[in-house]
Amino acid sequence: MAKILLLGTWMAQPEPTREEINRRNADRLSFGGLSGQLEITGPRIEIDRRWIVNDRTWRHGMPRSVVEGQIERQTDDVFVVVDEPERRGRR
Repeated sequence: MAKILLLGTWMAQPEPTREEINRRNADRLSFGGLSGQLEITGPRIEIDRRWIVNDRTWRHGMPRSVVEGQIERQTDDVFVVVDEPERRGRR
């Protein structure tokens, strides 16, 4: 599973954003994290730029938010993390 950890200070509006994130991702995500954090887990996680407070966090913080998974895309509008493909035959 892909997993990202967002700090509360990165989010424009934490609670409404959680609902929007879940809607955009077809309710396939689970949420957790400590107070002031938002941990998101799922097979594919899409984050809309408007949910993040500023451009610096968008450009530099979002790649560092990935706990598990692989960044599939980061544009001016969307950040997508997917489950890492299995590495068969590699050690």
